[in-house]
Amino acid sequence: GLVGEKYGSIRVPGEVEAPEFEMILDAAVEAGLDTHILEEWYCRDENSVPPAYYLKPKAQMLKNYQNSMESSSAAKTKNDKAWRNVSEEIKRIFRRSVLQLQEKGTMKPPQAKKFLCSGMKASSSSSSSSM
Repeated sequence: GLVGEKYGSIRVPGEVEAPEFEMILDAAVEAGLDTHILEEWYCRDENSVPPAYYLKPKAQMLKNYQNSMESSSAAKTKNDKAWRNVSEEIKRIFRRSVLQLQEKGTMKPPQAKKFLCSGMKASSSSSSSSM
C-alpha cells in the first residue's frame, strides 16, 4: 500500500469553524497529543463569519525547508516529504480528537463525519455528475 494509507481516508481540512477547531484542540490536549503542529499550521480569521481557522499556505510554511543551494527539484522533493509528514500528523490529531469527541457525545456524527470521511469520495462523485 501507499505510505500514509492508514490515514488516507481523511484529508487535511483547509478551513474549520472556530468552535469546532477549539473543541478538537481541547480534545487533543486532553488525549495527551502534541497540538503544536495545529497551532503552527492553522491561523484564526476573525473577519470570517462565523470565525474560522484556516490552514496556512503550504509554500509559506515550507519555505523554512528550502535551501537556496539545492536545485528546485530537490527542494520540491524535500517540501513534498515535509508536507506529507505534517499532513499525516495533522490528520492523526484530527482523527483521534474527533473520534474521542464523538465517543463523549460532544460532537454529533454528521459533524464528525466531515473530518473522518474522505475528501476523495466527495470530489469523485461531484466530478462524475458534471459529465
